[in-house]
Amino acid sequence: RAIFTGFAMAILAALTFLVVDHAPAASFYPNQDAYSAVLGFVPQIVLASVLGYVTGQFLNSYVLVRMKARSAEPRLWARLASSTGVGEAADTLIFCAIASSAIGITTMGGFWNYFVVGFVYKCGVELLVMPLTVVVIRLLKNREPSYWE
Repeated sequence: RAIFTGFAMAILAALTFLVVDHAPAASFYPNQDAYSAVLGFVPQIVLASVLGYVTGQFLNSYVLVRMKARSAEPRLWARLASSTGVGEAADTLIFCAIASSAIGITTMGGFWNYFVVGFVYKCGVELLVMPLTVVVIRLLKNREPSYWE
């Protein structure tokens, strides 16, 4: 629920910024251009973020489940690393493709740099916290009943 609430609030904020940005400015307000420069790109960033996140998480879950079906319980580390790679690749590619123009990236070289650095960073963080992830997964599995038996 928290994730969906967060999405709803981000989308509501983006729509609010979009409406305010496109509404006529008050005659006495001289800063409409500054407002547009600071908040005008928010809807594009929110769209990129939501689409990237949803697609990436779906693919991450799908790969994790499919790999578990093939390998059963062993190789948790490989499943986590592989599913993260696929999910983060999709998330980062979608986000960068939609958001890059909003932050001033105009060349393919800049785009690919943005994508690669983001992807490597996200996967690197996941690999660094993977030992903790494995411990948490094992603790949860030991406390929950198995529905497969």
